[in-house]
Amino acid sequence: MQVQKPRDYYFDDFRLDVRKRQLLRENEVLALSPKAFDVLLVLVENAGKLLSKDDLFELVWQDQIVEESNLTVNMSAIRRALNESAKQPRYITTVSGEGYCFVGDVRDDAQDEEYVVESRTIKRVVVEQEEVESEQLALPAGQPNRNKFIFATIAVALISLAAGGYFIRRTYLAKAAGPSPVTSIKKLTNNGKAAATALSRDSKLFAFSMHEGKKTSLWLGYVDGGEPVEIKPASETIYLYLKFSPDGSNLYFVASENFRRGDLYRMPILGGAPEKLADNIRSSPTFSPDGARMAFFRDSADTQKQMLVTTDLKAADEQTVGEIPQGFNVVGNSPVWSPDGATIAIGTASVDGSAGKIFVAKIADKRFDPLAAENWNAVNGLTWLHDGSGLIVVAREKDAISTQLWQVSYPDGASSRIVTDLNLYGGSLSLTADDKNLLALQAQIESNIWVSPADDLTKAKQITFGSPGQNNGWNGIDWTSDNRIIYTKQVNNSITLWSCAADGSNQKQLIPGGGVSILPSIPDAGNYVVFQSNRGGSPAVWRANIDGSNLVQLTGGDVAAQPRVSPDGKWVVYVSDREGEGELTRIPIDGGEALKLTDTKFAWVDISPDSTTIAGGCDENGKPKLCTISIDGGKTISTFDLPRLANIRLGVRWAADGKSICYRDWSNGIWRQQLTGGEPTQIKDLPEEKLYGYGWSPDNKQFAYTRGNEINDVVLISGIR
Repeated sequence: MQVQKPRDYYFDDFRLDVRKRQLLRENEVLALSPKAFDVLLVLVENAGKLLSKDDLFELVWQDQIVEESNLTVNMSAIRRALNESAKQPRYITTVSGEGYCFVGDVRDDAQDEEYVVESRTIKRVVVEQEEVESEQLALPAGQPNRNKFIFATIAVALISLAAGGYFIRRTYLAKAAGPSPVTSIKKLTNNGKAAATALSRDSKLFAFSMHEGKKTSLWLGYVDGGEPVEIKPASETIYLYLKFSPDGSNLYFVASENFRRGDLYRMPILGGAPEKLADNIRSSPTFSPDGARMAFFRDSADTQKQMLVTTDLKAADEQTVGEIPQGFNVVGNSPVWSPDGATIAIGTASVDGSAGKIFVAKIADKRFDPLAAENWNAVNGLTWLHDGSGLIVVAREKDAISTQLWQVSYPDGASSRIVTDLNLYGGSLSLTADDKNLLALQAQIESNIWVSPADDLTKAKQITFGSPGQNNGWNGIDWTSDNRIIYTKQVNNSITLWSCAADGSNQKQLIPGGGVSILPSIPDAGNYVVFQSNRGGSPAVWRANIDGSNLVQLTGGDVAAQPRVSPDGKWVVYVSDREGEGELTRIPIDGGEALKLTDTKFAWVDISPDSTTIAGGCDENGKPKLCTISIDGGKTISTFDLPRLANIRLGVRWAADGKSICYRDWSNGIWRQQLTGGEPTQIKDLPEEKLYGYGWSPDNKQFAYTRGNEINDVVLISGIR
């Protein structure tokens, strides 16, 4: 007799509607992506049985090449929908090293009978941490590298792009001919919260920082296995870069309190008080082969140039090698000293975001020479092969979204891919002594849009359900005059603009693919959408009709980024990045003559509801502030201090009444600053996590925001050579 499959499963007040593929609680549909629903359905169908991760991959992702991170992300989404956590599971227990088990009492309606599915008791359950909240910041792909900006600092270049990710379950081999195929990728951390990392010279130990809410801790792990050991408890200090001393006895780190440039410290790896060595550091330190000298980048106090400095570890006699070539910014995870001690390799990104180069500094004659290599947008990190024949490099191709691993030979600069997969790779790289294994950071991100009544943020509902990699709304959202949402979405190798209704229906692509189109901004009339795009080559301001037709590039020549259109539809204000200086510029909505509004650093602006005042991040005597200026001539109106973890990136937003200004936090929610002064306060009833794009509808009745997951881990990649 054929067994009738159930139409619905029930547990407590939840119902799993198999035909409609919905999870409901008291008849309210809960947000689950299609794959998350599949995972939950398999677990419920096998209630009481322990399913390994391989079981779940075979049942949910049959014949597909996928990564373990996909399961982690979907499991986190399921737990959120079921209002549980891995630490306090109600329905799904995690058996460490074995798999998952659904332990709720399940009923179904098969054959019109109601019965309890077999229940199994697991006497010893070890719950492992798998939540994916993280305070890592992911830089929008295609954004100009603004290391000279206050608000797109080292943290953006390192913490975001150098954020780690996952153990790859099935490895994609390189498309281009590489030095040898990667044989395996082993995950050394597993909670998704790792950040900067480093490998000891004997390849036995690795260090990493870990974010825990608004705090960061330092850990020491063994490459061969075992539980990591905390060597510095969580505090409000942020560890931007890590490096072992040549003899392995000390750990060097660059520490910051607010994601800006930091101070260099040295600390015994077995514990002890850190010793401050230098301040105003903007890069990781690197050591000469004999261990006698150290090099790093810092900004000169008088000219704000990026200077490569070497110093004797004992005598502390700083010597300047030179400055980074004009038009480029150094990335935080360089420099790296060559094995022969004669040169220092440096990864850079051009200030207009259009090119990434490797420069090799000749120490003896203080000369910086470019190393011919691939056509890249940015070089985010690098490390030398121990025989000096080349480097392992993290870089992003010009037409690509994600950063990947390359090998670059020296001195000819020929390059080849090492591995091709769906992860982002970060700039923290270390090779084992035999050059066969690479310590790296991987990241995978996902995001979706939620909408709530503006007067009751507790009633937010998820309206997009994109899979990891689509990143709905990550790089900006805005509302149209008829209460639709324009948002960014990654499809294949492009980021472009889409639209949908406030309930998520009628999703459609507005701007054709190709390049990176981000940061939509819409005037009150709703006739245009203005956005930043590199579809013409370098980042520029573009305009289209609200239906996506009639694409027009409004700016040319110098970089034009972070555009905002005035509510009255007359002006577009943007940041003009000339060799790292963030000058604010205004042009008419139809294009035409540009008017420079500021000579000082400015970033991530918005325009007041009455179209008279600009608010954004500014630099006041080297300190980040929230500033307001006149749209007519750029005259400063007011300045406000920022909280320690204030995050201006993705823009400030004016409240509808024009009386307050909002901006994001690096780790939790959104701040509101009243124009009358006083301390900023956080908007209540938002999720206690980092949010991304956000904004209010024109009638101020709805509020949309982007929730994202950034899962970051340290991995060891074998078979590099």
